[in-house]
Amino acid sequence: MKKILLIILSLVLVLLGTSLTACGKTGINNTIHIPDSEGGGDIEITGLAGGDKTPEDFGDIPIYPGCVQLAKVTAEEEMNGQPGIFDHRIYSTSDSVEKVVAFYKDKMPANGWTEDSWYEGTANMGSYSKGESSVAVISVVAADTEGGAMLTIDKKYQK
Repeated sequence: MKKILLIILSLVLVLLGTSLTACGKTGINNTIHIPDSEGGGDIEITGLAGGDKTPEDFGDIPIYPGCVQLAKVTAEEEMNGQPGIFDHRIYSTSDSVEKVVAFYKDKMPANGWTEDSWYEGTANMGSYSKGESSVAVISVVAADTEGGAMLTIDKKYQK
């Protein structure tokens, strides 16, 4: 249930950020904290839409060059029975889906990630692992008819 809530809230932030950016504004830059009533940890959602925002560092996951970070969702979540973090980020770029997919297929292994699978089609999705304490899923879809792409990266790791 928590993940569904995260995805819904992320989409709301993206739609809001996209509409504000399209109106010529710099977008939103708000953080929302949602206490977890089930005792699993709080959820933090940050909307970062706007053409003047530099994407935050994502540690050992490379950030696609020139992309715009639209949103970030973090939550505490167990991993392998240990305290962990779930980190979800959304980006946009004017580059093609194929170019973004090629970038991640090259750069993730270079950063120590093992490619577990890739599916390429209407929605492109790759899963990666790093030992037993980190997993990542990268999704790339067409953003518009102009050839741009929307990129989501989910990373789950132990604290």
